[in-house]
Amino acid sequence: MIAPKEFGVRPRKVGANAFRKERVRPCGCLAACSGAAARKDLREYLLTSTLHGLRYIGEGRLTWFERVFWLLAFAFSLICASFFILNIYDKWRSAPMIVSINPRSLLLADLPFPAVTICNVNQAKKSVAHRYKETGSSKDKKLLQSLCTSNNDTAIFDNSTDNADWEYFRAFLINVTQPCSEMLDQCYWNDERQDCQDLFNAQLTDEGLCCTFNVVHRDMMFRNPKDLYDLNLTFPLPAVDWTPEGGYPPDSPESGFPWRPLGKTSVR
Repeated sequence: MIAPKEFGVRPRKVGANAFRKERVRPCGCLAACSGAAARKDLREYLLTSTLHGLRYIGEGRLTWFERVFWLLAFAFSLICASFFILNIYDKWRSAPMIVSINPRSLLLADLPFPAVTICNVNQAKKSVAHRYKETGSSKDKKLLQSLCTSNNDTAIFDNSTDNADWEYFRAFLINVTQPCSEMLDQCYWNDERQDCQDLFNAQLTDEGLCCTFNVVHRDMMFRNPKDLYDLNLTFPLPAVDWTPEGGYPPDSPESGFPWRPLGKTSVR
C-alpha cells in the first residue's frame, strides 16, 4: 500500500466545526424588512408621481395635518372624477353617439364656425325657486325637486295626480330657468360687440334650457319645423342651407348664417 505522503498529498482534516449550520433569520425580521422596503417604495412613488397632491403626502418635511389634508383632498377628487365618469358612461349607454371622419380636405372658409351651446349648471333661478317653493302647487314643488335634486323621479312622483305632461313641464322649465339675456353679459364676434340676445337662442336639451349660437336655421334642419315648440328663436339674416355633405351653396353670401370663422370670438 502506497502512503499518501509519497505523492505529496496530505489527507484533509475533518474537525468538529468543519460543517457549520447556515444561519436562518427569524420570521419577524423578514416581515420587518419587507415592511420597511414596501414603505420605502411607496414613499418613492408618492414623491415621483405626476398625480397632483400625491407628492405632498409623502413629503417628510410637512406636518401630519398637512399630509392628511392632501390625502383627503386627493381621495375627494378621485371620488368626484369617478362620479362624473360614471354619469357620462351611463349617458353614452342610453344614447350612444358615433363620430365619423370625412377624409375629404376642405378650406376653412367652407366650414362654419362650430355651434356653441352654453348651459347653466343651476337649472333654476334662486328667486323663482323660492317663489315656487312658497306659493307653488304640489305639482310645481315636485317638478322643482326633480329638476334641482338627484333623486329618482319614481320616488318623487309617487302620486299619479301630480304627474305632469310634456307641455306643462316645458312651460315650467321655461319659467324657472334663467333666460339667455340674463345669463350672458357680453358677446363679441369678429372683434365687434354684438347683442347676445340676437346671437343666442334658447334650446331645450337633456341638460335643461341652454343657449345656442351659430346653429343651422331650424327651417333648414327639420322637415316640419312648425310642429316644434316656439321659444322665440332669432336667427341673423340671411340664413343659408348648409349641410355637412354639400357645404355652403354656391350662391350663399359671405355673411350667410351659420357664420364662417372670420375672426376672434369671445363670450363673457
